[in-house]
Amino acid sequence: MQLPFLTLCRSSFIIKTVSVIFTLTWLSQPKHTHTTTIIQDPIQFHSHSRLLPFRYWNHRSLYPERYKDSSCMKFPRISDLKYAAASWQWLPIVNGSVYIYGAYWDPRFEEPLVRILVYCDVVPLPKLYCQLWFPNNNKPQTVLATPVYGWRPEWGGPTMGVNEPYILTCNCRRHPPEKEIAPVAVSVVTSPCGDATNVLDIQNAPFNEDIKKRTRSYRNDSSIAVCLKWLHYRNDKSVSLVEWLQLIKQFGVEKVYIPVVSIHRNMRKVLKYYVEQGFVVVTEIDHPPQISGLKQSIIDRDFRDLRRELLPLNDCLYRNILRHAWLLSIDLDEIIVPPPSETLSTLIEIQMSDEVFDALVFRNFFVLDGAQKDLVGPSKARILSHTWRATVPSPIGMREKSFFNTSSVIAMHNHVPISCNTPCSLSHVPPEGPGRLLHFREKCSYDTKDCPELHDVIKEDSLASWRATVLEEIRHILRILDLEPLE
Repeated sequence: MQLPFLTLCRSSFIIKTVSVIFTLTWLSQPKHTHTTTIIQDPIQFHSHSRLLPFRYWNHRSLYPERYKDSSCMKFPRISDLKYAAASWQWLPIVNGSVYIYGAYWDPRFEEPLVRILVYCDVVPLPKLYCQLWFPNNNKPQTVLATPVYGWRPEWGGPTMGVNEPYILTCNCRRHPPEKEIAPVAVSVVTSPCGDATNVLDIQNAPFNEDIKKRTRSYRNDSSIAVCLKWLHYRNDKSVSLVEWLQLIKQFGVEKVYIPVVSIHRNMRKVLKYYVEQGFVVVTEIDHPPQISGLKQSIIDRDFRDLRRELLPLNDCLYRNILRHAWLLSIDLDEIIVPPPSETLSTLIEIQMSDEVFDALVFRNFFVLDGAQKDLVGPSKARILSHTWRATVPSPIGMREKSFFNTSSVIAMHNHVPISCNTPCSLSHVPPEGPGRLLHFREKCSYDTKDCPELHDVIKEDSLASWRATVLEEIRHILRILDLEPLE
């Protein structure tokens, strides 16, 4: 059935009019190299309270008589704060932004310090100041922040318009006759008397206690924790997660710290189980705002996006400098296997018998699905069933992974330290061991379909002494969580 001619004309006119209005409206919008969404009601983010100094706010409300001294700097109220995302407070600066992730008490060295993890998209980084807030005192100590660049310039950067990672460092020593106490909250501002749009709880800081100096060259305990790269999976990798967690538990890891962006509901069930067991600590995060307005190739964009991983990683470092002696940064498809029936602690002790170092570095050996000539366990247990690894490790400096010494490392990278208290000292484990870094992948990491890791392989069953025990543990956990079984 055909519509009347007048009806067709009227419909065409309406469609054209709507299109013109939409186009004009779009063209009238201001064009920015980036946009920032400011969340006006940060109180809704109680689940991210690691950012906010609730105990200090509470103390000020309970003892208002202790906070009467006037100052050019006012302690910010929760209504003063600006957020770019739930995990990120926002400081606007000329031509860009500073995104603030967390603040930490660092008593490891001669001077007590506060470290603040931030991203900034302006080059050079402008002068930034720390407003350090103390208990029972309404006048903050204002200190010029010293930035530590969390990336290596030889890798490219810093670049205007790109989120660049920095660790702001502020000396918080007060001067006699003032009593030496630790600050418990900090704001980042652009001028000494600037109004703060952010405030963070200083994690690990003692509240209303004397500063306790802790100058150590190296921690004697052997506690090891793992900082897992953030989880962001649409697919269900719950079996792989259980397998990986049970193996590193067998290897003597005390705790695993896992940032979570978005994961399958079955993986949520797995993490809930391990959190209740006290083995896993989960931090819910969101990605930092993506603010690059530059035209980039996919490769360049992905490489620059690697910077996004660094602040959650260094959050793991600074939350644990007083808890664990060593931190291992690996992904869910990687594992460092100690010698048979040994632990990762004994592996480190063997290496430290001759020297003290900031990081123990392992070469990468690929274990590819297509290189397996046979399986020695259920195929769903990828790590335990795959025994054919590449004969030759990846080139030196490529895909290495490290144990980081928490007594001395200042800035972590996924592979090796960026900065240490003194020039970083690295101890490299030879390819023959002891211990081995195995990297389990579906296919080659190169653009070509073929690579040496597919055919230049050797069978090495380094997990034989743990296989039976861990497989039984995996089956038990999958059963009680009502997840799909191994077989």
